[in-house]
Amino acid sequence: MAQTAEIADGWIPIFYSPASAGMYRPWLDEGFARPGAKRTRDTFEIAAACHVQVTDDPRPVLDPLKPLIALCMGGMGAR
Repeated sequence: MAQTAEIADGWIPIFYSPASAGMYRPWLDEGFARPGAKRTRDTFEIAAACHVQVTDDPRPVLDPLKPLIALCMGGMGAR
């Protein structure tokens, strides 16, 4: 995270939530404070994405997403 804040124009996080923004603040601040940092908190962009689907029946929408979310949150090569 610190290196991202130091050298990048912004960040495209996965599973980002404004509720967890405080968790990233110290790491981002570390990067912004490094000599030669390209951006500041004011000029650094965070572009979060989310899945949106309008439906009256959420079950058929949520069920196919569960394996992907389980892989990303608990798998990704973990034993």
